[in-house]
Amino acid sequence: MTAAGSTLYVDFAAYGLYSWNGTAWTQINAAHPVGMVASGTDLYANFTGYGLYKWNGSAWSQINPIIPASMVASP
Repeated sequence: MTAAGSTLYVDFAAYGLYSWNGTAWTQINAAHPVGMVASGTDLYANFTGYGLYKWNGSAWSQINPIIPASMVASP
């Protein structure tokens, strides 16, 4: 679980990755990440076999094909 801006992001394992906007849950990825961190309003997640991705609130973009050993972010 992590927050980016006013959005909460939760990994529900086999059910995928969801965002909570204070009113409703929205699935943003069917796969669950190995790890995730937030910085500002952006979410960063690493997905086994797919690499490191950035979620900007509406779309994913791959920023590295390799999964990092660890991640740290700051606001």
